[in-house]
Amino acid sequence: MRSFDIYALTWALLLTSHVKAMTMRICTDELPPYTSGAADGTADRLILEAASEVGLTMEYHSATLARCREELRLNLVDSFPTGPYSPSVGFAVYPMKGTVPDIARAVLIRRVLVFRRVGSPAEWSGTVFSKLTTPVLVQFGADELRENVKTYGVRVDDGGKSVGINFAKMLAGRAELAVAPELSGLATIKQPPYAGQIEALPTPFKSQPYYLIISKQFYQANTELVQRLWDGIGRIRRSHELMKQKATSNKP
Repeated sequence: MRSFDIYALTWALLLTSHVKAMTMRICTDELPPYTSGAADGTADRLILEAASEVGLTMEYHSATLARCREELRLNLVDSFPTGPYSPSVGFAVYPMKGTVPDIARAVLIRRVLVFRRVGSPAEWSGTVFSKLTTPVLVQFGADELRENVKTYGVRVDDGGKSVGINFAKMLAGRAELAVAPELSGLATIKQPPYAGQIEALPTPFKSQPYYLIISKQFYQANTELVQRLWDGIGRIRRSHELMKQKATSNKP
């Protein structure tokens, strides 16, 4: 074989291995309209656009939040698309600015509401939980949200693995209040058996940023690439938000 052929073959093999190394395995839960197993949610499309810019291929599969968390911990996947910051998650990496998460590189920012079993006297004023006789429900894996609720001096139950499970606990009389993301919570209370039985309180609990979180193993092997991916996510999200604001302001 001529030296030129050997060189060409070696270069082709290097390119092939590079392409394989640039595939990110992503585990996602079904959280319309943000994420789906088909990767067609608003957060999915944002991540895919940023990934395309840096030459990264995303390989999706869907599972429950708890399952995705475990797969990320075991390095069976490389990332999760919409994770709230939690310093206790030692097996994953977030986009940071110094010692705090960089909200400018968040995938999305959404409101968290307090939901109540209809007929319960329990209240949320925006600063105080009152008339509670049971723990406040928080979805399993939402560590930062759990700690936020605890700062108000109330008991917390974070055993429920979905918004629906927590709302079912309220219907069973095991809780009076639950905190949950606005869109998924409002969508759930429109469905039986929750319709007319669970209501959203008017004062939001907080606004919460969500990040594309990366396994430590993948991050350590591809640090520069991941940083560019996070930069792209933040820039594209702000661009989309600006375009939406302009479209709204131009409406008659």
